[in-house]
Amino acid sequence: MYSVRFRGQGYPQSVVALGSSRDGWTRARAEHEGQIVAAQIRAGTWVPLPKADHGADEAPTFRELASDYYHRKRRKGLRPNSLADMLNKLQLHLLPFFGEYRVDAIDEELVEAYMEYKERENNRLVAAGSIGRPPLNKAGRPHRPVKPSTINTHLHLLAGILDRAVRDGLISRNPARGEDLRLAVRREHRYGLELDEASC
Repeated sequence: MYSVRFRGQGYPQSVVALGSSRDGWTRARAEHEGQIVAAQIRAGTWVPLPKADHGADEAPTFRELASDYYHRKRRKGLRPNSLADMLNKLQLHLLPFFGEYRVDAIDEELVEAYMEYKERENNRLVAAGSIGRPPLNKAGRPHRPVKPSTINTHLHLLAGILDRAVRDGLISRNPARGEDLRLAVRREHRYGLELDEASC
């Protein structure tokens, strides 16, 4: 079995499985693939390939389905900025919460639990900031609460990925669809002079 292990900041800590000699893998091919994966990681375009180790009667995990969704969008030519935004939403938000759930185990209650989790996470960040000790990200900057409108974009991506599960017959309906599964967004009123008013 051939695999790649990376060392250093920004690389995944887990081993990246490639394949076995029965599948045509050789040491040279594995080394070449490792270089490609490293280049994708540096460019911010890499996510693990979907695993195919679930049985025919077993639904894949959300991680597997999300990875397949991402690669499909990339093959179809989605813009690099959009791909990077999708990857950010997956790696920082959706996968840590939903990743290991089988798609047929994701229901409306779990989607609502994600929304509540994000609210609790936001409250914790606000409280930490109020005492002058906000948690820092990898860049050394304070973590900021995630806006409700941004959480709604997470839910939109989740729904798009689960739409595929519906089409493939893995689930009968999409548990992430519905207006009641979105956070209320307060409109921000901006006050200021227009250019023609400022010049008066």
